[in-house]
Amino acid sequence: TPGPNQSGIEYALNEYLSGQSDAQFFDRISALFTGDTLMGAQVELTLDPELQRLAYDLIPNDERGTIILTDLRTGEIKVMMSKPSYDTNELAVHSTSQFHETLERLEEVEGLHLNYNVATNNPIFPGSVFKLVTGLAMLESGDYEPDTELENPSELELPLTESTLPNFADGGCHQRQEAELNWIFAQSCNTPFAAAAMDLGEEAILEAAEAYGWNEALRIPIYVQPSRFPEVADDAELARSAIGQGSVTATPLQMNMVASAIGNGGTLMQPQMVDTIRGSDLQLLSNPEPQVLNEVMDRSTADALTEMMVATVEEGTGWRADSGRFQVAAKTGTA
Repeated sequence: TPGPNQSGIEYALNEYLSGQSDAQFFDRISALFTGDTLMGAQVELTLDPELQRLAYDLIPNDERGTIILTDLRTGEIKVMMSKPSYDTNELAVHSTSQFHETLERLEEVEGLHLNYNVATNNPIFPGSVFKLVTGLAMLESGDYEPDTELENPSELELPLTESTLPNFADGGCHQRQEAELNWIFAQSCNTPFAAAAMDLGEEAILEAAEAYGWNEALRIPIYVQPSRFPEVADDAELARSAIGQGSVTATPLQMNMVASAIGNGGTLMQPQMVDTIRGSDLQLLSNPEPQVLNEVMDRSTADALTEMMVATVEEGTGWRADSGRFQVAAKTGTA
């Protein structure tokens, strides 16, 4: 049985690691008759240790953040790293006093979660990266293209409220009262996306979100908390949700899945962390094959979103990610 401190991949694959899986039935029978100790299986992950270390070093020590790197053709996760983090070996000690002393020290670290993985279990406001969802709904409706001219007021009155929804005050959106969707996306202007969401309606935004994987838990094989796009109360809440505020949440892995689907021409592969599972005699017990999770959009829509994400880097809010060596497609978000 999993111990009280087991979690994550160890918990998810405990049957294999303890030798109790169906695939190890004959090993258990053999051990019963020979008196040999039952050996658990060994699990090889898709994670790349060198890239894991690189990702860890890329996140500043005084920042909270997550980096996930996926082979979008197969869904294999090569990097899943968050900061702050800790070495689990510090808690794998025989001395009870040393264990509690280390535990107390780690529990004081702000933003450090000892018992769950923030990449898969910490849904937060996604902010403007959610415009990749609203943008999908807009393009799929047939009413919008990257070159469609839209109104871009500095603030939008929200129906049946005293509130307004503004564009980011320090951004470039104030330069144009009307602009093409491509430019509006690159500058991450709020008001046109909120207006489009109210025009399209809740069902269209929900459908786009769920195509990417919102409102659905996953096992990869660790448990992935569902990102939520709950039922909205009114158009004002829909407008806020359409720009990643309101009641919408997303895990870092969910946003990785969004980017992966777009980068893979609209096909979202099932994220996977296990490469192989081998028995004690190295026989192959499991070798997960790549699986399509969902056909999110057609290639032309994925190409249009990619075009807008490239514009974000070359002339918009993602300019810091620009590179002379290769083309970068990105979407920024602040929440």
